[in-house]
Amino acid sequence: MCGLARDTIVVDSIIQALVNFNLDDTLLCVGDTLVLDATVEQGTYLWQDGSTNAVFYATAADTIWVEALNVCNITPATDTMVVRFTDIPVIPELDSVLCNGESYFIDLTTDSLSTFVWYDGNAGAFDTITLQNTYWVQEWNICGQDSTDFLVAFVSDPQTLLGNDTVLCISDSMVLDASTPFGAYVWNTGDVTGAITIDASYLSGDSNHYIVTVYNACKADTDNIIIAADYPIDVDLGNDTTLCEGEALVLQPTPAISANRVGYLWQSTPTLLDSSNTDQSISLVAGSAELPAPQVTEYTLSASNAFGTFSDWVNVFVDEALTPDLGADRVVCFGDTVTLQSSPSLDNGRTDFVWQNSAQSIDSTLNASSITFIAGGDLAPLFENTLFELIASNTCGSFSDQINVQVDSLPKNYPFERLFFCEGESTVIVIEKDDIDYLEWEDGSRSVSREINSARDWNITFVNHCGNVNQVLRSVEKLRPNISIEPVQKLCGDAITLEPIVPIQEDEYEWLREFVWSTGEVADRIDAYETGHYAVTITNQFDCTDSASVWVKTCGADWYVPNAFTPGSNRINDYWKPEGEGIYSYEVKIFDRWGKPIFSFTENDLGWDGSSAGVPAPNGTYVYQMVITSEEFPKGTEVNGSVILLR
Repeated sequence: MCGLARDTIVVDSIIQALVNFNLDDTLLCVGDTLVLDATVEQGTYLWQDGSTNAVFYATAADTIWVEALNVCNITPATDTMVVRFTDIPVIPELDSVLCNGESYFIDLTTDSLSTFVWYDGNAGAFDTITLQNTYWVQEWNICGQDSTDFLVAFVSDPQTLLGNDTVLCISDSMVLDASTPFGAYVWNTGDVTGAITIDASYLSGDSNHYIVTVYNACKADTDNIIIAADYPIDVDLGNDTTLCEGEALVLQPTPAISANRVGYLWQSTPTLLDSSNTDQSISLVAGSAELPAPQVTEYTLSASNAFGTFSDWVNVFVDEALTPDLGADRVVCFGDTVTLQSSPSLDNGRTDFVWQNSAQSIDSTLNASSITFIAGGDLAPLFENTLFELIASNTCGSFSDQINVQVDSLPKNYPFERLFFCEGESTVIVIEKDDIDYLEWEDGSRSVSREINSARDWNITFVNHCGNVNQVLRSVEKLRPNISIEPVQKLCGDAITLEPIVPIQEDEYEWLREFVWSTGEVADRIDAYETGHYAVTITNQFDCTDSASVWVKTCGADWYVPNAFTPGSNRINDYWKPEGEGIYSYEVKIFDRWGKPIFSFTENDLGWDGSSAGVPAPNGTYVYQMVITSEEFPKGTEVNGSVILLR
């Protein structure tokens, strides 16, 4: 059977989809989320990012849109809005440095819808500043606020002054400061600070160049400086020294001081130097006011620089030509203690002494200013007349003196030694003995002196409290040394050896002969390094002398002085004068052997004819003094020598 059937349907009505965010474009703070709900009945959705949910969560800035559909819509319903995000405002760094006359425009405009308050009440986003000061500004937006103080400075062009070039002590340091307000710096050392410190211990001795360039808002400026460093100075004047009077000396440090910027001061003790002398060296002449003789002078050199003052000193001894004087010959008695020494004393610590005697019995190693012995011993044997010679040597050369020491005893058995005299001369014998009361010659004379001018035997009686002794004194005439030398020699190299020829006479000992040159040298030959007149005198053990002279001329010299002539004998060589060419003028004086002037002439005369006061002078040796000018000596030179007159 059919029954009852039933069905049910629900019919609901909906409206067409409609989307409205109900918001304008909006600004959010960073971190916020905006919820957008596009829900419609039985709708479907499509958002700008492709999502299909009814709700969209906006967390980032974007243009957001949505499309919604339901059965009632033919076209999608849509809405769109712009979402922006901002943060708490942060005002940028506003400090600034400008040149004088400029203005500072500040624009803080952003898209964060901020509001502003400036130091002067200005509420805009920008401001213009023309004066130096510290300013402030505040900014607000929906997220929060910020404020800042800022400095606006105005500056001029930089002026960089490092100062003058300078010198430092090696232990010092120096700050070079180029600092200027709101400046930036570039040094040639690589530093970028306003000031740098210079440590002098790292500097070279001379130029060290430093350069800095300073920048500011206006321009750049550059300066430079040279810094030198001074080190300790080594001052070394060397060892003490000894000079002869007339010698030159340069005192200077060794090695020489090479450093720059050194000041010098010389001083002496005693005070002799001019304090204005500021050279590294001084030149002295021994015997001058600054280096007197004979004495020792201490000289001090002080050298000063930035490091300090450094000194050294040296003692300079000045010797002068010695004049040993042993005094007169002495007669002593057997057993006496005899001391021979020079007066004045030469024992100054810088003189060497050599004693010699005719007995050849003195120790050659003896170096003393005096000698003491017992009369009658080995040094001065009994009954002998012993010749003692003291040779004293110093920087200036060797100088000597001689003394005869006669040792007597009681008159008895006293063999009187022979008396020597030189040919053509006489000698005076003086007998002074402490052990006699008187003496008597064979002619009855009791004089203690007698001129001996002939070779003979003399009978003498010596009388003292012990008695008397008859003695025979034999006087012997001794030949004079016969010295000769080439009268004119020429200096063609650095030196020439001058060596006279002297034959050995009878009873003459070559080793007892002494040669003394006009140069002061005591030697049988010398080396001449300069042109001029050289004279030499020889003395033998009998104290007989002879002299000769030589002209040393340069190669090519054309004049000389003859050393002998024969007036009136053969009409040849009748006049004596300087001979040769190149002679301008001369003045000549002739002296006899006693030093008496006997003749004079000039270049306007014939010369010396061998006369004295108009009378022929006897044969012999005569001394001349001559002042001559020539091509070789245009300013003149003095010539002394001797000439032999033979008839």
